[in-house]
Amino acid sequence: MPIGASTSTTSPTFLPSIALPNGVPWEFTTDMFWYDKDVYEKYNLEVPKTFDDLLENCRILKENGETPIIVDGADGWFYLRYLAMIPFRETGNDYVYALKSGDAKMSDPTGMETLQFLQDIGQYFQPGCTSTDYSTSLELCLLLFSLSACGREPKEEVSNEKPVIYLYPEQETDVRVTLDLAGELTCAYPAYGDGWSVRAAPDGTLTDESGQTYRYLYWEGTSGTDYDFSTGFCVSGEDTAAFLENALTQLGLNREEANEFIIYWLPQMQDNAYNLISFQQDVYTDSAKLTVDPAPDTLLRVFMAWQPSEKFVDLPAQELSAPERTGFTVVEWGGCAVQ
Repeated sequence: MPIGASTSTTSPTFLPSIALPNGVPWEFTTDMFWYDKDVYEKYNLEVPKTFDDLLENCRILKENGETPIIVDGADGWFYLRYLAMIPFRETGNDYVYALKSGDAKMSDPTGMETLQFLQDIGQYFQPGCTSTDYSTSLELCLLLFSLSACGREPKEEVSNEKPVIYLYPEQETDVRVTLDLAGELTCAYPAYGDGWSVRAAPDGTLTDESGQTYRYLYWEGTSGTDYDFSTGFCVSGEDTAAFLENALTQLGLNREEANEFIIYWLPQMQDNAYNLISFQQDVYTDSAKLTVDPAPDTLLRVFMAWQPSEKFVDLPAQELSAPERTGFTVVEWGGCAVQ
């Protein structure tokens, strides 16, 4: 079915064919997909013209470790957009009105096709989508676009993938953050220059000199750091999400921070037979020294080194703990897929 298909019977969904009180519609909306042209070119994909094309593109992207679709799953209305795609293109408003009046059922052919489409496309939504709100989904989308713009490719060196830094002062504060990395800084957002200078609000919102706002400071770099796997965990791919939820809580991340961590890393880990995971301490902080001015009352740096494994490895369990978050708190999380 063409993605842009429509029928002559289609009318605005907020204007049913019944008498209405006096009034005028106040909003029209148009649904569309934003896509990363660089990623499509990388995998030789064409812009989809049908839903079958879209699903095939998503399959290829997922198989190559990409996140095919990012959705605002925490707000239930978003799923209605996907539920509506098939009925509106096949019947205009007729099926929806018949369903509402009881003259149609979800078990009818149109309903079953709709549910099948939602099942097919839902497997390509980002992990943790049901708890991802609109602002987080937008941040994640922009982040993945920025990674593409930075030319992220597999590297022979160890890669410190996606550390992000949150700033939570007790009151609005001008903050300067600098990074001394034993390696090469390959990407940063906002631009790093000789450091980041932002005004931070208690809710974590960061504002630069031009008035642009950010959720966090992002950086990516490469180094030859030899990460420590003397203690850690061997976790099956299918259990990785549950493991990370529990571990990140013990390490002091709040739910929103942990959600963003898992959304980024889970697609690379969930399909592995096993993942060897060790949260780094001095090895990481000594190779990526962070300076924050004014100095925070609490500094929390969570960095996960991991590598896939075809078989179970018996590792001495690592003890996980975190300081209490008090006063001006700075939180960083990141990770590295060790080659």
